[in-house]
Amino acid sequence: MTNAALVMGEVAQANLMPEDQRARARCIVVIPSLMKVGLVVGARHGYGVVSCRIVTGWSAPALIQVAGGSAGLQAGVQSADIVMVLLSERMVGRLFQESFQLSSRAWS
Repeated sequence: MTNAALVMGEVAQANLMPEDQRARARCIVVIPSLMKVGLVVGARHGYGVVSCRIVTGWSAPALIQVAGGSAGLQAGVQSADIVMVLLSERMVGRLFQESFQLSSRAWS
């Protein structure tokens, strides 16, 4: 959780999140050091925190885990700090589904 707080501090300090998105955010998810490893068969894994807007401000951080696999032409190791700003209730609902899919074209 300390690493997630450091990542959010860096985002805030560098002013990387536009004010309008911060104001509309329903939840913020931070996954520091999400690892992806692949050699034909790949895997990704990481831990992070999520905090959602509630009536009195923001909820206490909840721990989350990201895990998954892939197959196809791939080779290498990659680590990334992920910050997701969820702007709608639909997005929040999808995040808490058991089969939520996190993907990025840059990782393909």
